[in-house]
Amino acid sequence: MREWGFTLVELVITIAIIGIVALIAVPRIGQSLAQRDLDNTARQLAADIRWLQQQAVNAGDDGTAALYTITFANGSPYGYSITYGSQSLKYVTYPSRVITTGTLSPITFTAAGVPFAGGKTIVFEHTGINRFENVFIEPVVGRVRVGPIH
Repeated sequence: MREWGFTLVELVITIAIIGIVALIAVPRIGQSLAQRDLDNTARQLAADIRWLQQQAVNAGDDGTAALYTITFANGSPYGYSITYGSQSLKYVTYPSRVITTGTLSPITFTAAGVPFAGGKTIVFEHTGINRFENVFIEPVVGRVRVGPIH
């Protein structure tokens, strides 16, 4: 009479195959999570810049009073703050290993929605995977977009 079940050899081979697949998949999952952190950080900043632009238009701010401003922290912990005059509205800290490159000046907009100091490119880098994401502010129209440098 035949017994139904698996032999020890079959179980060991199955576990070895699962282990090999896991060794291949785990680094890719970590890389995907790091890329997601980088993308989310850039998109959050772009959304906050668009919000800041709309607030300047709604308030009729000509940019000289700098009512609504985004100011960057150029060191650890990296991030930015949104202020209205001297009142802090929001502070965002980037995920660990996500940094901005270079020294960034504050962002303000005129009542027409145009960046007061001209266009700007904010470059984010994830130090763990050595990837970059950019946030662009167009100088004349104030369009904000996220993407690679063309």
